[in-house]
Amino acid sequence: MGQCQFMPSTYLRYAVDYDGAGRRDIWYDRADVLASIANFLAHLGWRDGEGWGQRVALPPGFDTSWSGLEMRRPTGEWIRVGVRSLDARPLAYGTEASLVMPDGVGGPAWLVYDNFRTIMRWNKSTYFAGAVGYLADAMVGGEPVRRS
Repeated sequence: MGQCQFMPSTYLRYAVDYDGAGRRDIWYDRADVLASIANFLAHLGWRDGEGWGQRVALPPGFDTSWSGLEMRRPTGEWIRVGVRSLDARPLAYGTEASLVMPDGVGGPAWLVYDNFRTIMRWNKSTYFAGAVGYLADAMVGGEPVRRS
């Protein structure tokens, strides 16, 4: 339902009237849409101040059997095996991450964190979770918020 693609039960539980207009309008009221998404993600376990993921480069000959959401490794281990961010920002050190390659070997690769898993509780698609993450980054100035 609406711009945030909520199921009816999700709308009933988590949609909010952010601007006080008297109804929860997730179809046309941008403030209600964004506040409802934030409310839903908060209830799913979103960790404020932490990133969702970042695009990475893999070293030559990387063992792609390490990819997939079920394969969690400390970011220090990803660094040790040669995984690097594409934008020269450091990886979110001190947390665990999974390597996701939605388009398979040779396609883009991301290290994703717990907030990515939170988005996937909303919709099980890695493409959806990545799109929501990118939109969130764009809304905070193009830089993902990350834990130091």
